[in-house]
Amino acid sequence: MKTRQFVVPNNATIDTYHNVSVVLEGWPSIKVDLNHRVPKSAIQVTPNSGSSSERITVTGTGFDPFKQITIGIGHLWATNVGLPAYTNMFGGFKAVVEVPKSLPKGSVNLKVYAAYPVEVAGIPFQIK
Repeated sequence: MKTRQFVVPNNATIDTYHNVSVVLEGWPSIKVDLNHRVPKSAIQVTPNSGSSSERITVTGTGFDPFKQITIGIGHLWATNVGLPAYTNMFGGFKAVVEVPKSLPKGSVNLKVYAAYPVEVAGIPFQIK
């Protein structure tokens, strides 16, 4: 059986649905209708907690392509380790940053901007 794929149009917006129909080649009576959803932007942080000056990795998907990434933890900016991070042609990115100094212990928000001041995603982050 051949594998088929479809391309989501460039103008498809996040969190929208598109009707897709699949017909089995050689068996036109076998048809499946479904909805394809363009997912919202998402981020993941590894590890999900850290101490002052500790390095963490932030990855993301579903962002606009070729945008500079800025990461805020609590009320402070995280410092990039190495070059500034940008989303790739598919809207994904990986950034290694340091947890800012002077943050009190407890839960704060980690926010990703692409590009600043546009906040695209956020998740809770635990300061040790």
